[in-house]
Amino acid sequence: MDTLEAPGGNVTGTMDLHPDAISQTVELMSEQFDIETFGMVYNAGEQNSEYQVSIAQETADELGISVETATVQTSADVQSATESLIGSIDAIYIVTDNEVVSGLDAVIGVAERESLPLFVGELDSVAAGGLAGFGFSYYDIGYKTGEMAADVLVNGADPATLSVEFPPELELIFNEGAAERMGLDWDEEWDSIADNVINE
Repeated sequence: MDTLEAPGGNVTGTMDLHPDAISQTVELMSEQFDIETFGMVYNAGEQNSEYQVSIAQETADELGISVETATVQTSADVQSATESLIGSIDAIYIVTDNEVVSGLDAVIGVAERESLPLFVGELDSVAAGGLAGFGFSYYDIGYKTGEMAADVLVNGADPATLSVEFPPELELIFNEGAAERMGLDWDEEWDSIADNVINE
C-alpha cells in the first residue's frame, strides 16, 4: 500500500493495532505504578513487534522510564528470555508478538514468582493472567472488515481509495486475580479508571 489513508492498489481493510494502545499502556505504568524500568520480550524477526517496541521506547523516553529488552526466536525461548531481565526491571510489558503470546504462560509464571506487574497488549492476555491491558474486540474488527468488503462488492467502492481502518475505542481491563498472584495490593482507583475488572 502507498499509505494507510490511500492504499493506492487493490488492498485495504482493518488492522489490529490501535495507534494509542502502546503509549497509553506505558503512561499507565508511569502514572499508576511508578515504574522506573520495564522489560519487553519479543521476536526481533517480527516487524510488527519491532514497531511496537519502538513506540513503547519512544513513549518511555518521553516519560523518563527505562526499557530493557530480550529477544526470542521461538516460544520455547520465552521463559529464559524473561528470566534474563529479572533484577533490572520493575514490570514486564508484552506486546502482541506471536511467539511471546504463544508462550505467555511462561511470562505469567515469572511475573507471579518475582512479584512483577505484567502488562499485556490485548484483552485475551489479560484474561489469561496479565494484570492489565488496553484492547478491543476482534469481533468489532471483523464486523468493520465485513462492512468494508460489502462497500466494495455491493457499492462498487474502489479499494485504492478506502483508508485502512483502526480498531474502535480502546478498553482498559484489569485482572484482580492476577494482581493478587503478583503480590500487588489492589488500588481502588483501578476500579474507577478501568472499563472492566475481571478476576481470573
